[in-house]
Amino acid sequence: MKSQTSFYGWKLVAVFWFVLLADMQLPYTVGSIANAYMAWDLHLSRTTVGLAYAVFTWMSGLPGPLVAFIVDKRGVRFTLLLGSLFLLVGSIWMAQFVHTGFEAVLAFGVVVGLGVITGGQFAPMAGINRWFVKRRARAIALIQTAPCVGGFVAPPVLIYIIESAHGNWRMAWWLMALLAATGALLIALFVKESPADIGQVPDGGAGAADLLAEAASDRRSGVFQTTQDWSVAEALRTPALWWILVSFFGFDGGFFLFSAQGVMLLRDLGHSPEGVAVSLSLVAIFATCGTLFVAAVGDHIEPRLIIAFSMLASGIGLVMVQKASSTTNLYLYPVFLGLSVGIAGTLVFALLANYFGNRPYAHVMGIKWVFTTTSGAIASYGGGYAFDHLGTYAPAFYTCAVLSILGFLILLFVRPPVRKDTKPFIAVQVTG
Repeated sequence: MKSQTSFYGWKLVAVFWFVLLADMQLPYTVGSIANAYMAWDLHLSRTTVGLAYAVFTWMSGLPGPLVAFIVDKRGVRFTLLLGSLFLLVGSIWMAQFVHTGFEAVLAFGVVVGLGVITGGQFAPMAGINRWFVKRRARAIALIQTAPCVGGFVAPPVLIYIIESAHGNWRMAWWLMALLAATGALLIALFVKESPADIGQVPDGGAGAADLLAEAASDRRSGVFQTTQDWSVAEALRTPALWWILVSFFGFDGGFFLFSAQGVMLLRDLGHSPEGVAVSLSLVAIFATCGTLFVAAVGDHIEPRLIIAFSMLASGIGLVMVQKASSTTNLYLYPVFLGLSVGIAGTLVFALLANYFGNRPYAHVMGIKWVFTTTSGAIASYGGGYAFDHLGTYAPAFYTCAVLSILGFLILLFVRPPVRKDTKPFIAVQVTG
């Protein structure tokens, strides 16, 4: 048995960190910033931009159940490589060949969207769930700092690159192509499917009986971790799962709405490109703070309750961004919006793993992504449609804010699922 210090899972955390940066965060950020410049360059309506982002959002989530099947049958490594290929092709298409709104919908919406669902968060989280049990929330939180760091660094870098190229938004997509290729190389060289493949066990040393005892200890300290052997069908029949999915509707919709239309909203409010870049970076900074908070307490405080209060913060942030006309408000809304993204966007992975274990995890997350991206697509398109017809994004942002606050109330009353039988579940690797 290898020692804890040589546990390969922590090396995978580093690889997955880069993968989430290159294959998940940057497509969202490049799409948000470069597509705004694309709209001005190609004279596209806000509805068209919203449609491209809506299709991207749907394609980055609706194939989730299929991706779950691929993860189970072909493994995390194959799935991530497939995603990097989609991202590489889609980025080159955007950089070289897109000249109309319809072409943007195909290249960005369909191809890049498929790259995000296959190469982004889904497969790395499935991998983390295989490699970690006791330290699951910490491992998830660490790799979730990648989107936060990317969200901080990318906006000013991308805006600088585009502005330096006299508004040439295609340069951002060439950068995206380079990072997708780099991610593919790291995946091919370093990703391992399971601890058992190299003679290790989850968490780097604890045996199955120890993990079961630790899970029971966590329940006594207030963090629920299932010790039951859930099947996919059994998980899908639990009210807890569906209430959790519904509770995220406003939070997810608000995140994608801000990603799709936020740059144009802030420019409409009179802010300079540099001011917008600083504001977006602040969102990422506070998202990082939220993620680090999860790393510190996510294994000790019930994730459901932490997520609930982060949704309340999301509702407040979505209202505030509509009022960000002053410099003070421009730098204040990121506190609420960033913290909520860093906390809820990270802890949901630990919450579902804690409630249902390894066996149904990929399928449960696939369904979660269907819900996430459906709400995001509706909000992204709805925001653009509202602006083109009403001259304001307010109805879309306020609707997402209200739904996010309702999500806070729902999660306060959700209870962990319990099967009728009590057959214990030992949290060890389940391979496809």
